[in-house]
Amino acid sequence: AGKDTTVSEWLHHWYANCRSDTIRENTARSYKSTIGMIIAEMGSLPLARLTGDILQEHLKRMTATHYRKAELITTILKMALSRAVAENVIISNPASTLELPPKPKPREFVPPTESQYKALTDTATHLYCWSMIIHLEAVTGLRRSEILALEWKNLTTNNDGTGIIAIISTLIVGEVINNKRPIIKSGTKSQAGERSLPLPPYIMEMLEEHREKQRKLLG
Repeated sequence: AGKDTTVSEWLHHWYANCRSDTIRENTARSYKSTIGMIIAEMGSLPLARLTGDILQEHLKRMTATHYRKAELITTILKMALSRAVAENVIISNPASTLELPPKPKPREFVPPTESQYKALTDTATHLYCWSMIIHLEAVTGLRRSEILALEWKNLTTNNDGTGIIAIISTLIVGEVINNKRPIIKSGTKSQAGERSLPLPPYIMEMLEEHREKQRKLLG
């Protein structure tokens, strides 16, 4: 990389040499998508000509008031250009002064009514596990990727009929291979994601019924 290196050239170099082997599959997809947006907007600009004002203007044009998109782009730019400074491609990091749009207020959580919840669990579907997934999500607050990665060995039954479920992995969608995206079992995103959650007796009973249904389906 030299003084004429463009934003596009540097981002490709940075991702291939500094990040691609250190991040999870779903994070990699997010990085690639964000890098693609940056390159489409200003890929032909030389790194040496970048200033905080230029980057701020491009950021505003790319994201308007979309906070999360601006946050992702800013994170990528700060990391990539910090590396450019470390490798003496540029003198200072022009992304260090980037400002994000106002952060939106968190949306208030409105739980479903009893009738809405029943309609959801009773929905006709070819997925035999659908109702169990909904009940587990409602009781534990687990993410979809965490629920779908659960195995029976993660479940412990207590003498009083309650249970404990251990969250140690997730399912993620991999990169496209032969026009298909493989499903990959991975660890949790961070160590804090590994946790154990209590389950009430009625959920344990439902799980036993679900296990028996699964045995019959699998022969």
